[in-house]
Amino acid sequence: MEYIVLNLEGNRMNGKVMQIGAARVDEKLDVLDTFQMKPEQTAPMDMTDAMEKFRLWCGDAPLVTWGQDDIWLLEYLISENGLNMDWMPEIFDGREIFEEQVSGHRQADLNYAMMVLGMKPRAVKN
Repeated sequence: MEYIVLNLEGNRMNGKVMQIGAARVDEKLDVLDTFQMKPEQTAPMDMTDAMEKFRLWCGDAPLVTWGQDDIWLLEYLISENGLNMDWMPEIFDGREIFEEQVSGHRQADLNYAMMVLGMKPRAVKN
C-alpha cells in the first residue's frame, strides 16, 4: 500500500498556501516519489491548477499529515477554489496516531516522533 505524506506551508488565518510538499511512500516508509509546488511562484498557475496537479499526482492513495492544520487547509483550498471534493481519499492525522500508539497520549512534535522511531530527515530533491 502507498501513502501520500502531505505538508502544506500556509496561513490558516487567510487560507493562503505558499507551498505544497508531499512524498509518496510505501509501507516501509521508503520514498517512491515527491511532489513540490509553490503556487504563487509558478506563474501563471493559480491555486485551482495547483490543486488539480496535486490531485492527479495523489491518485487514490490515502493522505497522512502531521496534525489537523494541513487537513483543514487542504479542505479549505478545495472548497474555496470550487473544486469537487469527491476525489479526496481517506486522510490520517499522523500526530494523533503517534500520540495514541507510541507516546501514550503525550503531545509530540514531529522531531520527537522521528527521534523515537529512529528516523532521520531527508532532503527532497526537485
